[in-house]
Amino acid sequence: MYGCRVVSPALVSRITTALNECVERFHARPLHDRYEYLLLDAVYLNAKSPVKGKRRCVLVAYGMWEESGKLRRELIDFKIARDGESEVAWDCFLKNTKITEAVW
Repeated sequence: MYGCRVVSPALVSRITTALNECVERFHARPLHDRYEYLLLDAVYLNAKSPVKGKRRCVLVAYGMWEESGKLRRELIDFKIARDGESEVAWDCFLKNTKITEAVW
C-alpha cells in the first residue's frame, strides 16, 4: 500500500489524516446551480473493525441534469447515518448539508 512493505500505525494515521482532509474539502466545495433532478438514496456498506464487521448506512444525494443530450450525475453530499434511513436521519442530512442551498 502506497509503496510501503510494512504498514505501521504511524502510516495508517497519516493516511487517515490525508483522507479526512479530502473528505472535508469535498463537503466544503462550492456547488453549481445546474441540477434539474435530485436523487436521494441510501447505500449500505460493510465496514470492518477489529472486533467485528458491521453494515453502515450512508445517505447520499445526487444532483442530475441534462447536458448535450446526456443525463449527467454528480454526488452532491453523503453522510453516515447511525440510525439508518429514519425520518430523523434524512431530516438531519438535508438540513445540515448544502443541498438546500444548491437545489431550492
